[in-house]
Amino acid sequence: MGHYSDSLYNISDKRQTFYLNTGPDLSHLSSWRYKVSVTLRRSSDTYGNIHISLFGSEGNITDHKLFSGKVIPENTYSAFIDSGLKLHPIDTVTFRWTPLLSNVFQMELGAERIDIQAGEDGRRSSFCTTGTVRNNVVQTLDPCRE
Repeated sequence: MGHYSDSLYNISDKRQTFYLNTGPDLSHLSSWRYKVSVTLRRSSDTYGNIHISLFGSEGNITDHKLFSGKVIPENTYSAFIDSGLKLHPIDTVTFRWTPLLSNVFQMELGAERIDIQAGEDGRRSSFCTTGTVRNNVVQTLDPCRE
């Protein structure tokens, strides 16, 4: 079934089906999957794109578009990201947003929290920050102190 498939036995008591995800780029045979969830900070709704970058010790995913559409404050937006490289441990996460409509009122938006779950073993990493940023300004998140 693929690399590391023999290590997936006895993960759960329930019957599971696993699929090999080769990703959109067929130049490599497998990919590492990450579930990324972004909780937003803002005072009112807007329309825009959410971009994130993940920086790990083994490689990076830069400027991945996570969501596009109506952005509602305090909502959480999630997506799966496939990478040709194993990123864990993830050291740094950045957030950037771009408006879909003209940003004449200079609205600001920020990521309050970004949670990343590795598909390999379910390991979770959480990154937090305060504040908001204008469109096309990068916001860097640090590991959460919980």
